[in-house]
Amino acid sequence: MSLRFDEGFMEHYAGTIISDPHVALVELVANAYDAGATRVDIVWPAELGGEFSLKDNGTGMTRGEFEERWATLSYNRLRRQGGHIEYPPDFAGRRSKRPAFGRNGQGRLGAFCFANEYGVETWRDGLCTSAVVRRASTPDLPFEYGRVAVGPRQGHGTRVSARISHHWVPATALVETIGSKFAVVPWLTIALNGEPIELTDISGLATETIAIAQTGHEVTIHTLSAEKRDRTTFLRGIAWWVNGRMVGEPSWSGLDRDGAFLDGRSTLAGSCSFIVKADDLQDAVKHDWSGFHDTPDALSVQRAVREHVLGALGNMEAGRRKQRKAAAIDENRAAIEPLPRLRRRMLGEFIDRMQELCPSMSDRDLGRAVQVFAHLEAATTGFDLLKRLAQCSPQDLDTWERLMREWTAAEAALVLDELGRRLQLLTQLEARTADSGADELHEIHPLVARGLWMFGPEFEAVEFMSNRQLSTVVARLFGEGVISSDAHRPDLVALADGSLSVHSCDAFDDDSEPRGLAKVLVVELKRSGIAIGLSEMFQARRYIKELRDTGAVQPTTQITAYVLGQRVAENIRDETTDDQKTTVRPETYGAVIRRAHARTFHLHQRLQALSVDLPTDPEIDEVLATPQLSLVEEE
Repeated sequence: MSLRFDEGFMEHYAGTIISDPHVALVELVANAYDAGATRVDIVWPAELGGEFSLKDNGTGMTRGEFEERWATLSYNRLRRQGGHIEYPPDFAGRRSKRPAFGRNGQGRLGAFCFANEYGVETWRDGLCTSAVVRRASTPDLPFEYGRVAVGPRQGHGTRVSARISHHWVPATALVETIGSKFAVVPWLTIALNGEPIELTDISGLATETIAIAQTGHEVTIHTLSAEKRDRTTFLRGIAWWVNGRMVGEPSWSGLDRDGAFLDGRSTLAGSCSFIVKADDLQDAVKHDWSGFHDTPDALSVQRAVREHVLGALGNMEAGRRKQRKAAAIDENRAAIEPLPRLRRRMLGEFIDRMQELCPSMSDRDLGRAVQVFAHLEAATTGFDLLKRLAQCSPQDLDTWERLMREWTAAEAALVLDELGRRLQLLTQLEARTADSGADELHEIHPLVARGLWMFGPEFEAVEFMSNRQLSTVVARLFGEGVISSDAHRPDLVALADGSLSVHSCDAFDDDSEPRGLAKVLVVELKRSGIAIGLSEMFQARRYIKELRDTGAVQPTTQITAYVLGQRVAENIRDETTDDQKTTVRPETYGAVIRRAHARTFHLHQRLQALSVDLPTDPEIDEVLATPQLSLVEEE
């Protein structure tokens, strides 16, 4: 019985090398580097369907070497060629023993990222071997090569070419990718469409070498300041380099231990980066150079580097905070000088605490905060607060004391503001849904879209946003049934029997990068007088099927559709698929609003009951109920 390869074998075996054009091209350049090339010329077309080629002047291959290396899956370069670069015989540079990037021969598959068939020409020793390599049409082999020819050709080198049928990207994107992935090598030039690519130059940077006691490895850490980054703005965070090639992408990931450097957009994160040269970890690099395997040595080195970077960031931050503090004090000198020594100390602690808790606060806002604090300390209008407290009842004073003991003013304001917004929304929604003449599209649906929290705690997150693209996909189902849309709310789809909106939140991978959609919420509101029955439920299932059939969402995306109306027909219930990925729920407005009141602890009713007992001023009520005298006189 012969072995067979499933049609998805290549995708599983090569991974991003044949699915990500940036990874694919970097792998092909790395192959040329390993062949000892001093020049790599890339020709990249301006559009899909054009011809791509990558030519180097490396050692090249004989026919026997080509057939051995191209026809062997998981080719072991280390055992067959050694672990170092093989230089051409006429190489004029110093023949240093530079480790090769390649390990298992997967880089040669990179051209499959752009086409299902590509050509190879390789020459040395006066002969040129050419062949066509293609994805196999039968399951017997994952790929095959044919039309092998041998002819005379002087010199040495290799050329890979293909007509791009998929994964085309603009040439500008490739310039940045290649420039960021390889360090400057004196004897190597890489050109794209005739223009040399500027490779990453880390010479002249502040450098420190640290030894990792647990492993015996050493790494060199280069600190890159904002002034030196110019075109290398992609180096944000910690960038790992092995033998002159970047591993993965720069990131601040892993520096969240103290919560101080979580956000790469912070001022400190934007002012410096770290390049870690860790050649000892070559054996731990993944085959596509997307990261390191979780070997004990690699994990130990990464932990030690993170500790070092945290310390360096802490020192930088301390110096920066001291400068900002001095500037804020100098800016408010006139207000601070009259303060007693104890008050000045309190002000100093306040500035320190503000910078610690709000690292992204601008210098201008910090100066304003200091100004407010200083004026509060110097002012005597605090007696106004004492006067107000004196007018409170003993019960109110007890309540204020308990609130101030358990809450800060900022915390209380945040909670009360959010509760106030929610209670106001419920009040408006109750009034609109009770009005049979209310405009469902313009009056009810915008309120529901602002109150996604009413449908459950999973929709509380601010990440749930209106998704106009998904709304457009669903709208295609109706054709002429889509009658209009609100110019101010293009995310709402107006239908003959109601209106519809689609909301979503992103899914994230292990590096906190968005990868598709985690959840989708479809909200359909039926016009007054329409009961939610079987046809309405079927229509909602069609929305979800359209989203999945068109590939607008991923197979793992959870989709929940709410169909809302004044009433639900008898025996209509929630519908959930067996895999729990799809749910359609019929609801009345009243049920949604009652559940929302429960989620806000029925505070609306309790506040209404409380307001009846509050004392009022009849003269004020009378004046407010009477039109302004000036308006009456004018009329």
